[in-house]
Amino acid sequence: MNGKHTAGPWKVGNVITDKSYPYQQLRAAVDAECLRAITCGKWIIATADGPTSNERDANAHLIASAPQLLEALKTAIRYLAHPDVLAVTNQMAMPGQLVLTRLYATIKAAEVKP
Repeated sequence: MNGKHTAGPWKVGNVITDKSYPYQQLRAAVDAECLRAITCGKWIIATADGPTSNERDANAHLIASAPQLLEALKTAIRYLAHPDVLAVTNQMAMPGQLVLTRLYATIKAAEVKP
């Protein structure tokens, strides 16, 4: 394992074309709209469920946006870690260094290290 996630884009859909086990049962659940599939090409990245169809769709879209959210966090860190920006934000009610620490922790939780 190299510790990297499957590159996006990830998409939300109801189509699972693989007919092999264990996809048969999964495909039946997705076809019945009990689950939403998050896919990348031919790969099923995840499935999403929820107590209502609206929550199921919202969960699926949140999962599918994970690669973009991770990149946005990394961009925010590059911006906030700049010494000029950090000098200003460290004087705010929530210091910039605290924000950076939380962002680093979130990225660490999202990335698997080999």
